[in-house]
Amino acid sequence: MNLSAKPSLRPQTKNERVFKKGSIVFIEGETSREMFIIQYGKIRILKQEGDRTIELVTLGPGSVLGEMSLLDNAARSATAQVMDETKATVIDESVLDGTLEKIPSWLVSVIKIVVKRLRETNNRLGVDIAKNNLGSIANIIYLMVNKETQKRDGQIILELEKIQSAAFGMIGIGASDVERILSVLVLKNLMILDRDITGQEQVVIRDLNALKLFVEFSRRRDEGKKMDGEDLSLPAQQFLEELLECGTKQGRKDGNLVRVAFSSLHIELQKKGKEVNLDSLDELSTVQLVTLNPPKTADKAYAYNKCTMSFDPVKFQKAMFLKNYLPYFIEDIIL
Repeated sequence: MNLSAKPSLRPQTKNERVFKKGSIVFIEGETSREMFIIQYGKIRILKQEGDRTIELVTLGPGSVLGEMSLLDNAARSATAQVMDETKATVIDESVLDGTLEKIPSWLVSVIKIVVKRLRETNNRLGVDIAKNNLGSIANIIYLMVNKETQKRDGQIILELEKIQSAAFGMIGIGASDVERILSVLVLKNLMILDRDITGQEQVVIRDLNALKLFVEFSRRRDEGKKMDGEDLSLPAQQFLEELLECGTKQGRKDGNLVRVAFSSLHIELQKKGKEVNLDSLDELSTVQLVTLNPPKTADKAYAYNKCTMSFDPVKFQKAMFLKNYLPYFIEDIIL
């Protein structure tokens, strides 16, 4: 007897169905009422987020899918696509109704209540787990970069299985929850979920500096703090870039700081047909991204054209970098 032989994919009963590779079992948003028990093959569950399609999980023999929509008649919460030719047992509305007729009505009511609560609980727990552990998973991935990564065309790649193992060992988060959190990180434009040529699931980091910045952003959020320059107005952001450019050309290095005279900035901007935005300079000074010397005081006249501005170019560059990613970082994403 050949135990490794591939089982017959021909349907044996009217409740069995065979799906070809690449076919769709059901689509997110539709209201079909069938559930499926996989006998042979693989089906992946996909979630559409804007113009991106996120793979949530891959299901194999023995797995059940579509059960919630069958039991509570709600719309499909995801799409199911066949990865390998698959044979499944189909439980439709008529089979379900016939089964429910054979059990007490009170038990039917209990089943419906449990299903309703389960869907609500799954939605709530999924949001809470992703929200509470988002920064932790990002930090674990960042810490793994030097030890566990591969590189392909300059991109940093980690195996999904290793991330799941590290997450479980460090913070006790299971594989499916890690995948949910990774989906949020994908939507925050920090990484891509992919597969190698053997089908091994991988995580591709888009920009390591952006991931590091998000880890710091999450830590500060947990501490009730904000990032330097997070609340800058658009004019102040633009002025920051102009000041950095001027400091690079006309400034004087003083340790980690750059010092530039107000008069030098004024001349540089005049060459471009611009004026120094004093409100923006005050804003940068207020949030301590720029130090004015002598300091501005309220009880005496203050001559900007006689002052020197000091700033840390690294903090400036981080603030400029943050400006590009902040909309992704602060967005609440619910899967």
